[in-house]
Amino acid sequence: MGIDPVGALEIVIWEGEKRKWRSGPWNSAIFTGIPDMFRFTNYIYGFKLSTPDRDGSVYFTYVASDSSDFLRFWIRFDGVEEQFRWNKDAKNWTLLQWKPSTECENCLDGFEPVHQDQWNNKDFSGGCKRRVPLNCNQSVVADQEDGFKVLKGIKVPDFGSVVLHNNSETCKDVCARNCSCQAYAVVLGIGCMSWTHDLIDMEHFERGGNSINIRLASSELGGGKEKSKLLIIIFSVIGAFLLGLCIWILWKRLKAFLRKKKDLPVSDIRENRDHSVNSSSSPIKVLVGDQVDTPDLPIFSFESVASATGDFAEENKLGQGGFDQANTIRVVGTYGYMAPEYAMEGIFSEKSDVYSFGVLILEIVSGRKNLSFRGSEHGSLIGYAWHLWSQGKTKELIDPTVKDTRDVTEAMRCIHVGMLCTQDSVMHRPNIGSVLLMLESRTSQLPRPRQPTFHSFLNSGEIELNLDGHDVASVNDVTFTTIVGR
Repeated sequence: MGIDPVGALEIVIWEGEKRKWRSGPWNSAIFTGIPDMFRFTNYIYGFKLSTPDRDGSVYFTYVASDSSDFLRFWIRFDGVEEQFRWNKDAKNWTLLQWKPSTECENCLDGFEPVHQDQWNNKDFSGGCKRRVPLNCNQSVVADQEDGFKVLKGIKVPDFGSVVLHNNSETCKDVCARNCSCQAYAVVLGIGCMSWTHDLIDMEHFERGGNSINIRLASSELGGGKEKSKLLIIIFSVIGAFLLGLCIWILWKRLKAFLRKKKDLPVSDIRENRDHSVNSSSSPIKVLVGDQVDTPDLPIFSFESVASATGDFAEENKLGQGGFDQANTIRVVGTYGYMAPEYAMEGIFSEKSDVYSFGVLILEIVSGRKNLSFRGSEHGSLIGYAWHLWSQGKTKELIDPTVKDTRDVTEAMRCIHVGMLCTQDSVMHRPNIGSVLLMLESRTSQLPRPRQPTFHSFLNSGEIELNLDGHDVASVNDVTFTTIVGR
């Protein structure tokens, strides 16, 4: 087990000369192949990369979030790496995580097993191959050119290369013009990566991971069939619109007819009652009295609505993609209030709200906005609160309007609770029930908060992340794994 000496900065477990498992490239915060690593690490604690020595060598160190914790890493006889923490109360070792935790299961769209009989016997060592070869090296018409299919929530393949490109082109442009490029990805903290060999050791995660774009032949992406489907959809929508328009025009004419009849004297209507019943071909046979109830809104038949919506198909459901509405998964947050795990990984929980609640407590007690410290030496109101706390000057944070009143003790307790709520690690934050208990109780002793390192307004208030995984594709000797909870 060690750092890959030739490729990207990642931890590798070897079985002889065979690579049994790898952590995924290091992105200056976590190993990208371990998306749940954020639970145990941040910019102060966890794995840290050393500065290069004179000969260019580097190494990783591990800093525990609690200096009193005893941690142990070991490799079992079968090549599985495990991380333990000593449980002082139970006096035993608690297993935190283990890798690898999954096995390969199936090929992806556009690929098939090299040896189907081996796969039937649960032997995936032969990998997968393309069903349709690429057309990049051949002279083809425009609608038969190779394309890319995006796969989300992925551990990027092994043996990737970091690609530098100028501002006038994108990572996709660099890969598209190189027929050897099998896939590309833009990885946060690393940049543009591409793969020119077989895509191996890919893994699909339920949460986290990266988006990777796999090169596929045009026929695997739909080709002409997609155009036909698009035309059918377009004509269906136009037909439904015209049908609705015709119904609306007919209804307007009917309303005009009813209003005209309504203005006739009652006596005239009664005198011609029999004649109207016998001779009129209109749906309104006779009008009696001086009031006619007419609806203000057009009425559509069940058949017309069913036709317009494709028999109420799911894809036409309003608010979920129907009638040109797009489904978008976006992580949306407000400057200064997003929890670290939500802003960086899109991971949301009850304790993400606890973080935001803690920021609000500090703002209310201090009378200052979290954003007002942006660009200062403290970086945020949370950092300023820790600065005063560490120097025993917490009282200076209190709003001057209440500093000299009898509520100072309660205000300082609120500051203490706010700092506990805004701790970087999810594990160290209290839940909302504990927060309410701490605010209501004046006798219980509160734990000491940990020094903050993260500010939720580093970049922007709206961050797009890929949270959901899709089918994963690879090239030739391909392996694919799916995480299944125990």
